[in-house]
Amino acid sequence: MESNAPNKLKLLKIWEILNMMTDSEHQMTTQQLIDELAKCIISSERKSIYRDIETLRSNGYEILKGRSWHDNTYYVNERRFSVSEIKIIMDAVQSAAFIPADKTEILLDKLADLSCNIERNCSSVILCSL
Repeated sequence: MESNAPNKLKLLKIWEILNMMTDSEHQMTTQQLIDELAKCIISSERKSIYRDIETLRSNGYEILKGRSWHDNTYYVNERRFSVSEIKIIMDAVQSAAFIPADKTEILLDKLADLSCNIERNCSSVILCSL
């Protein structure tokens, strides 16, 4: 494995964590982000998080920055679907008679993953390996 591989993985994990666990009402502090990375056995320091966030932002990832007392906070505000839109789609899938029951369950699980954020407290679903 090349020497940059752990750093690349860390960047992907930062994006995955922020994308799945944050929004404008549920921002994540730098320390919380470090703690989430540690769950995936990725060590990180405060200064490297700042650089990593800036790297992601400069490459087109829309990570917004806030402030909580003395710490920076970060969040992803834009979602492909809102939670209410996902619920509407889930209702449509459930009521569609032409979709077999086993496929319905698979689709509902996938749709639930799309809404997996602070409302469902899904920090445990973040994959720690790629």
